[in-house]
Amino acid sequence: MHTQTTSTVLNGTPPRNQIFKHEKKAAAPPKYQTYVDNFRATRKKSSESILDLCQIVAEAELVLERKDFKKFLEGIDVKRRGSTFRKLRAIGEAVSRLKPHSSKLPTSWTTIYQIASLETSAFDRLVREKMLTPTLTAKQIKAAFNPCTPKAVSKTALVKVTVRNIDAPLLDAIRAEIERLCAKHNVHLDFSKRTANANSNQV
Repeated sequence: MHTQTTSTVLNGTPPRNQIFKHEKKAAAPPKYQTYVDNFRATRKKSSESILDLCQIVAEAELVLERKDFKKFLEGIDVKRRGSTFRKLRAIGEAVSRLKPHSSKLPTSWTTIYQIASLETSAFDRLVREKMLTPTLTAKQIKAAFNPCTPKAVSKTALVKVTVRNIDAPLLDAIRAEIERLCAKHNVHLDFSKRTANANSNQV
């Protein structure tokens, strides 16, 4: 008599060599995704680099003596009264609130400057409503936060500031503060300089 035996494990499962498992391998990410990831990483680095450069300028202005700061600006080819310096400083002063959102910042200096110039409440709204994206433009910022500004109407205000018994470096510092205030409120500024007497300067 012939007896057929079949080996099983305790729970009735056939031997391991009789089990055919068809494991699904994890699908490799599409090739284009690698380029997407690399692009995003590089864009973030670009935004962070802008913030780092501006932070250096803002820190240098606080730490260095006036004459040394002047030499510093000469060394980086930036004019004290130019728009480039105004942007660098404004962004540098806003680095603490901009850096946490560096991955969402545009890589345009002008747009980052507009973002840095926003009031705290406006900036919070920009983040809260998810308007802050790498594709955000300065034009869109102006449209969102200055919706009532007439495009065809130009308003002019003449402001006269008189300072006496003041040296040139301090006069430059006062002028820079006025420029920063006007830039913060998107006001175009034209300076005229006249000397009424030996001890008076007008800006």
